[in-house]
Amino acid sequence: MNGFPLITVLTATPLVGAVLLLRAKAGNERLARQMALAFSLVGLFWAVLLWANFDPSATGLQFAEHHAWIPTLGAEYFVGVDGLGLLMVMLTAIVTPIAILASWRIEDKASVYHSLVLFLQAGLFGTFTALNFFHWFIFWELSLVPAFFLIKLWGGPKRSAAATQFFIYTMVGSVAMLLSFLAIYWAEALGGPSDYTESMGNESSVVRMHSGNGEHQEMDERAQICFAQALDDAGLPDDPRLRSILKAYFRWATRDRPFRHLDAWIRRRLRCVRLKQRKRSYSIAKFLESLGVPTRQAWLLARSGKGWWRKSGSPQSSEAMTKQWFRDQGLVGLTDRIAALNH
Repeated sequence: MNGFPLITVLTATPLVGAVLLLRAKAGNERLARQMALAFSLVGLFWAVLLWANFDPSATGLQFAEHHAWIPTLGAEYFVGVDGLGLLMVMLTAIVTPIAILASWRIEDKASVYHSLVLFLQAGLFGTFTALNFFHWFIFWELSLVPAFFLIKLWGGPKRSAAATQFFIYTMVGSVAMLLSFLAIYWAEALGGPSDYTESMGNESSVVRMHSGNGEHQEMDERAQICFAQALDDAGLPDDPRLRSILKAYFRWATRDRPFRHLDAWIRRRLRCVRLKQRKRSYSIAKFLESLGVPTRQAWLLARSGKGWWRKSGSPQSSEAMTKQWFRDQGLVGLTDRIAALNH
C-alpha cells in the first residue's frame, strides 16, 4: 500500500456517493437506498483494507498523507491513523451500512436522507484521521450539519427542540472554540504573550505526545540514544564526567520525573486512606500527634471542614506520614523500586 492515498480514498468514497444522491432524480427511492448501501459498503471495504495493512507492532502514525494547503493559516492536509483512530474508523464503517439497513423503509425524501447519512460518514472518517486542527474542524462541522438535519427532518415527536439543542451545544460551541484557538495563536504570532505555547505546547510537544504506540520504556531508551547522538553532533568535548552528568539529567527528565509524580500521588492516596480509617476528629488528632505533629496543628486539621483528599495533602499529613514512615511500614516507594531495578 506504499504511496496509495488510502485514507483520502476512504473519506472521498461516501462524499462522492452523497453528491451523486443529491443529483439523482426524486421519486426513485429504491435506487437511492441501493446506492447509499453500495457506497457505505465500499467505504467498509476500504476500512477493512486499512485494518488489514495496519502494523500494530510499529510506532508512530501510519498511512500518513501530508500536503500543503493554506500556509498563511497554518492549515495543512495532514491525515493518518494510530490504533485508536483506526478503531473509530472501523466502527464508523460498520455502523453506517447497519443504519442504512435499519432505515430501509424510509420513503419521505429518501435520496436526501441517505445523502446526509453518507455526508455524516465522510465527516466522521475525516474527524478520526485529521491531524491538523483546521482540517479536523472542517470535518467535525461536516459531521454536525448532516446530524442536525437528520434529527430535524426525520426525528421523533420532539425533533425540532432536539435539533435546536443539538445545534446550540455543538455548532455554537465548536465555532467559539475555533475562533478562540485562532485568536490565541495569532496573538502570540504577532508578538503577544506565549499563552498558546505554554498551555497547548509547541510542535515538539505535540510530536512527543503523538509519537506512537510503543512501550514507554522502549521509547525512553530511544530518546536517550538520540540525545547521546545529539551530543556528538553538537561537537561537545569528549569529557566522560560532563557527558555522564548530561545523560543522567536527560534520563531523569524523560523517565524518572514522571515516576516521582506518580510516587507522590500514591503516597498521598495512602495518607488519605490512613486518615479515613480514623473517621472521628479525636482519632485523627491523636494519630497525628503520635507521629510528631504538634497538638494545635493536629487538632486544626482534624476539625477542619476539608475533604479527605485535601487533608491528605496538608503539611500536617505530609509531616506525619513521610516517605521514611511508609518505608518503616513496609511500603516501598515506586521510585525506590525503580532505582533498585536499575542497579
